[in-house]
Amino acid sequence: MANRKTGHDVSCNNCSALLYLPRYRINRRHSTYFCSAKCRDSYWAPIRSAKLRKHTYPMVLGICLHCKGNIVAKNSGFVKKRRVYCTMLCRRSYEASTRLRKNGGLEKLPRWRSDKPGRRWSNMRRLAWAKQLSGEHSRFWRGGLTDSNRNARNSTRYAIWRAKVFKRDNYMCVMCGARSGNGTAVYLNADHIKPWSQYVKLRFDVKNGRTLCVECHRNTDTFGHKTRLSMRTMAA
Repeated sequence: MANRKTGHDVSCNNCSALLYLPRYRINRRHSTYFCSAKCRDSYWAPIRSAKLRKHTYPMVLGICLHCKGNIVAKNSGFVKKRRVYCTMLCRRSYEASTRLRKNGGLEKLPRWRSDKPGRRWSNMRRLAWAKQLSGEHSRFWRGGLTDSNRNARNSTRYAIWRAKVFKRDNYMCVMCGARSGNGTAVYLNADHIKPWSQYVKLRFDVKNGRTLCVECHRNTDTFGHKTRLSMRTMAA
């Protein structure tokens, strides 16, 4: 039996074992005592984990601004105060449609739909969007640093013309008949029959285009610098 004048018998909060403590070790503010460090850790571990684990996951944060679905957080890393989209696809689709309405002045534009990811827009719609997002309407506008030739070759109109030429020739070289298939890949070029630099009005004419493979395209008289050489010989 412990001496009551110098200490007290207290019970362990974890295993309920009796232990003697001197008076100076008894804290009136905190009434938790342990017989060993192992009992102390086993007692506080679930309490600390419960404090750290404030929420249960997966957790619904709100409603997506684009698709009107639930914004689900898989763990604490997905919890953000300003999160308004469920996925990056919804974010990019909503921002693209909003930018088109602001820059192009279109009041009613069809938004990108996540339930139809394979939808293809018409050529007229693609050309209209390209016109409203190019030049001074683009957020990358720097005062017209790119030359007109490069802009024309990288335009949506050129991509549509190229696709029409390939489709008309059935994705086959008109000279040697090479095409992709049976484990072989053939890279095709859309060649201008009349040169790009000399006939500006025929640049986007489908009748002025033909499908050629890389080797047949290089053997033509209008490939690369051959057009300049031919013009010099004609001038001489």
